[in-house]
Amino acid sequence: MPGLEPNFWLSTDGLLVRHLTHIGHGAVLGRQVQIIKRHHHCKWIQVVHTAPEELGMYKSYADAISRGEKKHQAEVKLCEKADQVVAVGPKLAEAFSGYLRVCGKDQDVLNLTPGVFSEFADVKQATEERKTFSVLAFGRGNNEDFQLKGYDIAACAIAQLKDEPQPYKLLFVGAPSGEEEKVKDLLL
Repeated sequence: MPGLEPNFWLSTDGLLVRHLTHIGHGAVLGRQVQIIKRHHHCKWIQVVHTAPEELGMYKSYADAISRGEKKHQAEVKLCEKADQVVAVGPKLAEAFSGYLRVCGKDQDVLNLTPGVFSEFADVKQATEERKTFSVLAFGRGNNEDFQLKGYDIAACAIAQLKDEPQPYKLLFVGAPSGEEEKVKDLLL
């Protein structure tokens, strides 16, 4: 849709199917779901994956803390309107249970803790080892989040393996288009 930001596409009638459950992800992608829900009477699951008011303390741009607080307030309001709230990890689940107590949704926050799910425990692995062991990291890789998200730790860990007999490589996915070289330089 020329001239429209991709996030806006999410709230346009032509791209949606009625009677589906739609998932909002954070404050940025949660905004569109409230419009979708109003027009299509569907279910809304809001996924909370960060604590923006805390992250603001570690950001280096101007007004980071106040911007994080505004984002936090928006996310709490989105969660109040959602049919279900899913928090990634116990820390966020506990925090959002407290924030949602005033609207009566404190018992409804679902804790989704990342890890190896039991469904994958019995997946047959490849029998032949690869020559190079690859470690996957993903995210934007921007300078402001580089240390906050631990990309520097991943790069240092791989660099320490240089004397191992098996070669290792860090595969980074998610750098914005045109920013790949900058992310590579930060990792190096």
